[in-house]
Amino acid sequence: REYWCDFDVGYSGSIYGAAVERLRGKQQITSVPYDANYPVNTAWDIGRDTTAIIYWQVCNKEIHLIDYYEAKGQGLEFYIKEVKSKEYVYDTHFFPHDGKVIEYAGPQYTRAFKAERFGLNVSIVPRVLLADGIEWARAQATKMYIDEEKCKKLLACLDHYRYEFNEKTGLNTVEPKHDWACFVGDTKVLTH
Repeated sequence: REYWCDFDVGYSGSIYGAAVERLRGKQQITSVPYDANYPVNTAWDIGRDTTAIIYWQVCNKEIHLIDYYEAKGQGLEFYIKEVKSKEYVYDTHFFPHDGKVIEYAGPQYTRAFKAERFGLNVSIVPRVLLADGIEWARAQATKMYIDEEKCKKLLACLDHYRYEFNEKTGLNTVEPKHDWACFVGDTKVLTH
């Protein structure tokens, strides 16, 4: 990108940049409205700092990413209210392995148990190796259609999520950079 000044190419070391560009080239990043004929699933990355939620549907053999939400510094109830405020008909809410963590405030319940008490159908996704999750997400990308407007921040995260560059070796590191883009990119959300 820097050498050729092509601003449509992902960041150097980008993990999902090439996949996102292929989707753009095939017009799979466009308006992707909610289809009431199919239930909506959510995939969560629950963090003490940032929590990210992707709303998606499986329509025939396509994966439609129809919405995205992210906020900082809120409790689980806040995010549950946000999810329930949407007019979607839900199937499953996929929590990462840390859905088994006991919440700090109130009764000592796991995050998943607390969400179920609020009426969400929760499934805990087992932990996977980061490299395996990245490869799985890249393979699934060919089936994805992403809403360009509602998932704008998600797309920015996917473009920006990258390996760090090691100036001493002149190579990218094997671990992704931990920054604002990692809450989506680290596949806790994408591999559900």
